[in-house]
Amino acid sequence: MVRQARVLAQATSDLVNAMRSDAEAEVDGAAAYPENEDQQQRLREAAEGLRVATNAAAQNAIKKKLVNRLEVSLQSRGVLLSGMFDLQSQHCSSFLHGNKDVT
Repeated sequence: MVRQARVLAQATSDLVNAMRSDAEAEVDGAAAYPENEDQQQRLREAAEGLRVATNAAAQNAIKKKLVNRLEVSLQSRGVLLSGMFDLQSQHCSSFLHGNKDVT
C-alpha cells in the first residue's frame, strides 16, 4: 500500500510539473500555441501516468477489501461448521449411550 501511495504521489508530481512548465512556457511566450506537440505530449504522458497509478491504487484497495470480506465469511462458516459438528457429536454420543430422546 505504501508503494502504491508513492507511485501515486510521483505521478501526481509529474503531472503538476508538466502543467507548471506549460504555464511558465506560456508566460514566456515560447509555447503560446496549442500546436506545441512536445508540451502536449508531456502533459498527456503525465496525465496517463496519474491515471495508471490511481487505478492501481484503487484496485489494490478493492482487492484488500474483498480479501477481508472473504476472511470474515470463512471465519463465520468455520464457527457454523464447528457448531454443527458439536451438535452432531452430542447427538451421536447420546444415541450411543442409550438416550434416544435427543432432538
